Amino acid sequence: MKFSADSTIRFSVEHGFSETFYVICPICSNAGIKVIRWEDGSEETLGCATCRRRERMMETRETE
Repeated sequence: MKFSADSTIRFSVEHGFSETFYVICPICSNAGIKVIRWEDGSEETLGCATCRRRERMMETRETE
């Protein structure tokens, strides 16, 4: 597994080592999408944290 200089290395008992990094969101243009590539070949992609935060803020304003 080759690691990037801008990534973080993690360890999980289930998957082994992983490389975690962020990619640009096509909606908000922030580096908010977290990608985790595990040593066993699997990959996880989490939704954009910035877009999620904005959605929560809008929901809060609507309920007031």
